Amino acid sequence: MSGPDSGEYSVVLDGEGRVLTAKADSIDYAHILFTVEGLGEGDHTLTFTNLVEGNWFGFDYAQIFTIPPSET
Repeated sequence: MSGPDSGEYSVVLDGEGRVLTAKADSIDYAHILFTVEGLGEGDHTLTFTNLVEGNWFGFDYAQIFTIPPSET
């Protein structure tokens, strides 16, 4: 979700992080907050952190897709 009451947040995937923003002029419930491709097999850790106290940060679901080895 993005909107006027949203702000910066951090995304850390397997120890590598970056800062993004969900700030927008109007509310967008379908806003993609983070996407990644090409992760290897095994466990991965993903952490979102709201960086601005008083700003909203939220999401309602995550989609995770895997591609069978025969299709790569």
